[in-house]
Amino acid sequence: MSFDDNVYEKVLSQNHNHFNPSLIANAQKIIVGTLTPPQGTKFGYFYSSLNNKVYGILDKCFLTNGKLVALKKQLAKDNQNPKIIKQIEEQLSACKVAFLDIVDTAIRVKNSSKDDDIVAYSLDFKHFELCNNSQLFICTSQNAYKGLLQIIDDKTIKIDKAKIYICYQDRFHYNFFDWQQKLCK
Repeated sequence: MSFDDNVYEKVLSQNHNHFNPSLIANAQKIIVGTLTPPQGTKFGYFYSSLNNKVYGILDKCFLTNGKLVALKKQLAKDNQNPKIIKQIEEQLSACKVAFLDIVDTAIRVKNSSKDDDIVAYSLDFKHFELCNNSQLFICTSQNAYKGLLQIIDDKTIKIDKAKIYICYQDRFHYNFFDWQQKLCK
């Protein structure tokens, strides 16, 4: 299949850039997305767009005194700074939280953050193999949920479907209060 390079781009998941096996294996809660959008990729880490509220939710749940939001703002000023990313991962590790995308590689409309603009993809089985001890998976979109179910159905990954919570991230279904309740338990 061939794609017009002026319209589409091939992208790798942030899982490739930030593969931290101990963070994933020790996380009790995994926040599962479909594919990090271009702005998050530009800043260099999952959910790092200034408009995204995930870090604020985590700060509230784990009483980190705004550390994650402050680190996200620093990362926006100093794109892809490995020292800041390491500090974010240390905070996430202390909270026993990790981020993963279900997509390994994809072809999508250039600069689009919409799941609907992903025209071809492969799932990331490798990184989810480390999640067998996680207690909760929060899927941020319907596509993340469907992809996670496909990954689980592969049978090599032993994740209990009862541990999956779906929280659609669109203007009709997204409820931050639900996220906070699930994360803070």
